[in-house]
Amino acid sequence: MVLPNKARKFCESEGIKTKTDAMDARCLALMGCVSRKLKPWSPPAAIYRELRQMTRFHADLCQVRASVANRMEALDHMEGTAKSVHKNCEKLLQEIDTLMEKNGKAIMKKVAEDKELEAKVKRIATVKGLREPTIVCVIAETEGFHYIENRKQLVGYAGLDVKAEQSGNEDPKHRISKKGNANIRTALYMPALVAVRYNRQIKAAYGRICQKHPNEKMIGVTAAMRRLLLLIYTLWKNGEEYDETRGTLPL
Repeated sequence: MVLPNKARKFCESEGIKTKTDAMDARCLALMGCVSRKLKPWSPPAAIYRELRQMTRFHADLCQVRASVANRMEALDHMEGTAKSVHKNCEKLLQEIDTLMEKNGKAIMKKVAEDKELEAKVKRIATVKGLREPTIVCVIAETEGFHYIENRKQLVGYAGLDVKAEQSGNEDPKHRISKKGNANIRTALYMPALVAVRYNRQIKAAYGRICQKHPNEKMIGVTAAMRRLLLLIYTLWKNGEEYDETRGTLPL
């Protein structure tokens, strides 16, 4: 399994410009013969697909709720507000909250169906800043890290890898690529804000970064997101308990 853009770039490197089903099949076959690193595909457990649908639905509900809440705030400060609209917005918020609560319980019930998965989620949740919903979201989006072979690949998959842009003699600007799974980045943002306050090691690393970049504190938050992601991956793979007194992964 490869990303579609990689397959297309391979075709372009071979000088193939035709875009038909037959030519696409031929290009993929050629890529399979040339690339030695490709491995046979095997399907992940079905539970991860179900959890991914449920966690994405929860994220959609959060976006809708924020939109309705902003509309209600605007109505509260607007002259001549229609009472029926305000009432319907309140009713809609209540329904969304009910759906979010039911969906959250359904997610944890689905996790409980797999005792090994449930045990891993509870063990990782001992990390300060991480809670079950965030962990389940990351695991669901990566399908239990089924296709992930190393930390670098995981960071790239989440779009948290750093790229440099330089023009002429100017100093290169470093930014995260954001060419990856946006759902993972969204899920890790708020936990990162909590971790930089209450997680001792992440707080210390965040402080060092803020001292180096006092006007760009978002760099420290992004680094905290990356560390939390790697912590989830490491604890998932090695099966150990989290110990904040031990050395942690570098930012």
